[in-house]
Amino acid sequence: MIHSFNKLCVGTICFVIFMSSTIQAEDSSWPQFLGPTAESMASNASPLTDWDESNYIWETEIHGKGWSSPVYDDGRIWLTTAVTQKATNDQLENRRKGVTDADLKTTVGALALYAVCIDMESGRMLRNVLLENIKDPGLINPLNSYASPTPAIDGGKVVCHFGNYGTWCLDSKSGKELWQTKYEVNHSMGPGSSPVIHNGKVLLVCDGIDKQFVAAADLSSGAKLWQTPRPPIENDNIEHRKAYSTPLIAKINGNTQAIIPTAQWLVSYDPDSGEELWRIEHGTGFSMAPMASIEKGLIIFSTGYITPEFVAVDPTGTGDVTKTHIKWRAKQAPAMPSMITTDGNVYAVSDKGILSCIDAKSGKVIKRKRVGGNYSATPLLAGGNLYVCSREGVVSIIKCDETLSDVGKESFDGMLMATPAPIGNDLLIRTDKKLYRVGNKRG
Repeated sequence: MIHSFNKLCVGTICFVIFMSSTIQAEDSSWPQFLGPTAESMASNASPLTDWDESNYIWETEIHGKGWSSPVYDDGRIWLTTAVTQKATNDQLENRRKGVTDADLKTTVGALALYAVCIDMESGRMLRNVLLENIKDPGLINPLNSYASPTPAIDGGKVVCHFGNYGTWCLDSKSGKELWQTKYEVNHSMGPGSSPVIHNGKVLLVCDGIDKQFVAAADLSSGAKLWQTPRPPIENDNIEHRKAYSTPLIAKINGNTQAIIPTAQWLVSYDPDSGEELWRIEHGTGFSMAPMASIEKGLIIFSTGYITPEFVAVDPTGTGDVTKTHIKWRAKQAPAMPSMITTDGNVYAVSDKGILSCIDAKSGKVIKRKRVGGNYSATPLLAGGNLYVCSREGVVSIIKCDETLSDVGKESFDGMLMATPAPIGNDLLIRTDKKLYRVGNKRG
């Protein structure tokens, strides 16, 4: 994603990722999806590259099912989960009636949404906050969960987002509910986009099959501050109008932008007012989940399903810049994992396990290798290595350079769908069953 500040000045344009004044040092805070600067990068960390069960500093069972990644601040880890009841055949049949691509979706009888707080040092569960019981949940992709968006922490508040089922803000110490709001939208396959907090505003992406918009809620009260519709999508298949990306906040030529892919379009907004700044039409792609990233003065993103492509865009224009600001395209992009950009290169693992190293300026493929497995989680860059987590529970540790050399391989009992988070030289790794802290044992 965004590399160190001194590498973001390109020509006369200087790109800087916005960092809230409440964000602490890298080793004490990982407050949102992909970390403080949305890079999925811990440049000063040196995690283990070889471990076994003796290196589990602690492991904590997490009830229910959720793919949200762990975030932490002030010694407390937060994540979300959903406890479900199995649907009856009648419930499944009734909810599928008249639904497009119904055979690709399932449902549950009922669900309970939770925010979970865990002590960073001991792994002890501090809070298990029941947010709401949902008696009639909608359809979802079997691979997804009802608790996939990653929480965001800022100023002693933790925001837990569950798509159309609601958004809650809790006091990060006490777990007390401060406010709750809801934006109605049909995600079709369940929630996916994570909240991002900027300048006291909670940015929420609502790209459903029925309507598509971006909104901002006040962090203090939950009140809606603005709501901006997405550009019109020219596709008769409503399933091709949805998307699940998370906003990238970046400063470009001194102006802060929120850059968010959606079906057919990549769009930039003023995060304070919601005003659209520029857009490009990328094609017929949809259901994209990766965040956009930035390197060498370009915004780089994935076009999503059905055939994902990397696209690089000059973000300095205004209005519709489709004909003038697309700089390159490359194939075999991910549809779910986000990319990592550093030292002039783009590193990304496709859903089917093809790891790519691409020159960010030209789009030239430097190297590709098959890692094996299937992927939803974004890799973590730490200690010069990529930690690439497969749905089969395997962590492949690969040198983050143009060689893509194998460094190590470890496995867990369970699926890996969440992106790891670093704590100093340790790793937080969430499976479908537990949260682990992996590192050298103390004492």
